[in-house]
Amino acid sequence: MRGKPTIFLLHSEISYYRLPLFEELSKRFYLHVYFCQVKSKKRLWTTSLDGYSFRNTVLRSINIGPLIINYSLPLYLLREKYDVYIIDDDPRLVFSKLITVIFAKFFGKKIVVWEEATEKGQYNKIKDIIVRYVFYPVRTLIFKKADAFIAWGKETQRFLIKCGIPENKIYLTTEGISKDQIMYGLDKGGIDKEKLKAEKGFHNKKVVLFVGYFSKRKGVVELIKAFKNLKRDDSVLVMVGAGEEERFLRSLASGSNNIFFTGYLDGMEKAIYYSLADIFVLPSFVDPWSLAIVEAMFFGLPIITTEGVGGKEAIDGNGIVIQPGDVDSLEKAINELLNDDELRKKMSYRSKKLAEEHTIDRIVQDFVKAIETVYDE
Repeated sequence: MRGKPTIFLLHSEISYYRLPLFEELSKRFYLHVYFCQVKSKKRLWTTSLDGYSFRNTVLRSINIGPLIINYSLPLYLLREKYDVYIIDDDPRLVFSKLITVIFAKFFGKKIVVWEEATEKGQYNKIKDIIVRYVFYPVRTLIFKKADAFIAWGKETQRFLIKCGIPENKIYLTTEGISKDQIMYGLDKGGIDKEKLKAEKGFHNKKVVLFVGYFSKRKGVVELIKAFKNLKRDDSVLVMVGAGEEERFLRSLASGSNNIFFTGYLDGMEKAIYYSLADIFVLPSFVDPWSLAIVEAMFFGLPIITTEGVGGKEAIDGNGIVIQPGDVDSLEKAINELLNDDELRKKMSYRSKKLAEEHTIDRIVQDFVKAIETVYDE
């Protein structure tokens, strides 16, 4: 590689789970991350950058419908030139991406597209008219001009190939996290799961856990219906999160004494619920990958998810994959794991083993390979 390249990275918002990735990349390159906004209204997570040293700027922006318009971006593009420009292919950033690509190509620089879309609902957050007349043309242009793609999973890789991208331009990676980020050290001294359960009021109960945003897309309605159908007194369903469907979900769960809502949790509190759980369920209709699946794997949980979740590719002897929206199959899968202690133990061991393939170090290696390849060209 010819020296140490400078990297411009355009990212949608300050996502706490991406910050360790940016920090590690900044140790290998001269990296500057430009956040298009602090966070969207639906996100409740912390946006603190305390403890991180990578260069960053939050761009000034306005919102027009679902789109984020970064009117300060051209000034930053003119102020400093970079060797490689990485763009987050979030559809909301369509204008910022277009400006960045035009600028980078005008000065003969390299472009890497960080892609998470799949064929299943990659535009579900964007209105049809915007997709047809704005996003499609811009995406086509960006794909033609890009020098490399970082694909967030095998389904995204297949999507890119179907779009006409040569396979040798695609660098496959996966969702991954820092162990410290999810308080992985919580179990280093050994966790007393039953003690944690008793502290939370789940003494002698098996715990089925959901962690995520409460939207219909996440399959939370089907999950509560399936769990209520089980009519089991030996188990509880714990719903960790918040969202627009919360009031309806609480109403749907009314009359049941074994469905609990914790509200939004982060850090150690979230880690405690992962630690005391026996099964993790993510029944989404569509999810590009899902960080929660990786978190659950690090805590050694058997996983139930659907064909609509990109993270299903991480299920290999450590869980069950069903069709999205199928309440009967979801009920059957939960019941099967609740009834079989030995199967849960085997899946738990397998989850912990597979989790080692989904660390920040793994993602960093994939990013480094893509960056160094296009830079050396």
